[in-house]
Amino acid sequence: MSHLKDLLNDFKGRKVLVVGDVMLDSYLSGHVNRISPEAPVPVLEYQSTHTCLGGAANVALNLKGLGAEVYLAGMIGKDSEGATIRRLLDTKSIDGSCVIDSERVTTSKTRVMSSDQHLLRVDREERHALSDVERIDLFSSLDRLMRKVSIEMVILQDYNKGVLTQQSIQMLLALCKEKGIQTCVDPKFDNFYTYQGVDIFKPNLLELRTSLPFDVGLNATDLGRAAGYLRGKLECKIVMITLSDKGIYLNTEGEAHMLPVPKKSIVDVCGAGDTVISMASLTYLVGSGFRDVAYWSSFAGTLTCQHPGVVPITAEMLLAEDH
Repeated sequence: MSHLKDLLNDFKGRKVLVVGDVMLDSYLSGHVNRISPEAPVPVLEYQSTHTCLGGAANVALNLKGLGAEVYLAGMIGKDSEGATIRRLLDTKSIDGSCVIDSERVTTSKTRVMSSDQHLLRVDREERHALSDVERIDLFSSLDRLMRKVSIEMVILQDYNKGVLTQQSIQMLLALCKEKGIQTCVDPKFDNFYTYQGVDIFKPNLLELRTSLPFDVGLNATDLGRAAGYLRGKLECKIVMITLSDKGIYLNTEGEAHMLPVPKKSIVDVCGAGDTVISMASLTYLVGSGFRDVAYWSSFAGTLTCQHPGVVPITAEMLLAEDH
């Protein structure tokens, strides 16, 4: 197994581009001590509001925390939420030159929290596909970026919010193939089989079960059959299936690993998939073995689940836990 310090040192300065649905996450926190007399709902005594990068931007944040040089591409609106995303990207030193202003609203998720408990989530979004003008703007910015920066890995982070359409996916994968750039995908339900020829394909169990023509149980035999089917259909190198609090299954030709979640307290699985794909892509990029990819991805994903809300991984968090 690769030593963590050596692995993190190899991550430093690796040039990774994240393309997908950029979001703003907000947490409205307080305490609940009573039920409203007006309706059978809890009354939250407000304490604070916290905003952070979400969606594809959270993947970029995870990569940055692991030491990579990160570039982000996607769409935001010309609104206060979009302005906040730009400010947060600057604060975190993430290149947002390929994040395009559009006429759509910025995708945002507001979670209402009492202590560590989720009470409600409010989503504000538009899910329609990119217009022709938006797609041209996005790919023009990507072309400019790739002319000046030697991108080593592209992560396609899909939440079905309209950026990664069948056309944009095919164009982006063709561009990566032309330039010899490795690709890693976190798919959603739409366009599941459009991601042809990628290096790592990482669905979760629900996405897998919804998209396959046969049932998949939570066992190595069924998962192996599902992974083989996907590798055949997509011609991808690795299938990595996240199993929520049950761990990770990784399958490539001639090799498979199923890693359960370590026996630690799981507080919140939100954002764990973002951490897993970030760790997997970097571990694969630096040439580690497949078991390393599975082990360190599971290790990092489990660590973020020990915190309420979406918490990106950092090298410091990993080193503090690896003892």
